[in-house]
Amino acid sequence: MMALGARGFRGRAVPWIGIGIFTWFSMGLTCGPSGPNLPGESVTCSDAGAMDPALVADPAKPAIDLGTTDDAGGFQRVMPGQALSHIDGPQGGSHVWAAVRLYAPVGGDWRLDFALTQGATKVGVGTSYMFACAGAVAELNYVRVFLQGSAPFDATLSVDANPAGWGSGPTSSGSSSGAGGSGSSEMGRLHIEIPVRIE
Repeated sequence: MMALGARGFRGRAVPWIGIGIFTWFSMGLTCGPSGPNLPGESVTCSDAGAMDPALVADPAKPAIDLGTTDDAGGFQRVMPGQALSHIDGPQGGSHVWAAVRLYAPVGGDWRLDFALTQGATKVGVGTSYMFACAGAVAELNYVRVFLQGSAPFDATLSVDANPAGWGSGPTSSGSSSGAGGSGSSEMGRLHIEIPVRIE
């Protein structure tokens, strides 16, 4: 029996076939997207966060805080006008890191829709899902908000949070926190937005 890629039909060595297969295999390993591995989203829960009056004004109502992920992988509240550095991904796109702290009196799944806007135009989007810890603060980090424009630019970073199976409804069911940001709440929906600089 002949070894494919190593011998011809009469058992003679055909080295170029082996070299070709080796080259093709090597290219398959080395070609394609390259770059550093980026961290995935992470969620942690903390009972201590529920005691934070800057986030939880009423323990009976859900609340959200908007931020970014710091170099240590933790939540950092975004300040109005704060510069957020964009990150170039391995496939040619770019994004900024977003993060939230979500307090919910009842546990359950939440959908988080992030956006960067300039007026009515979206220049960045990202969606994530998380499980809220009942009576505690769930912290979600490393959420990618993908840029649809080239940095630098000024924009408004926002997040809309909806518990699974809920839609919009009457106002005043929760609260949105942030240092200088603006927020609103509806039945089953939390919203907060903060002006930022993307660099």
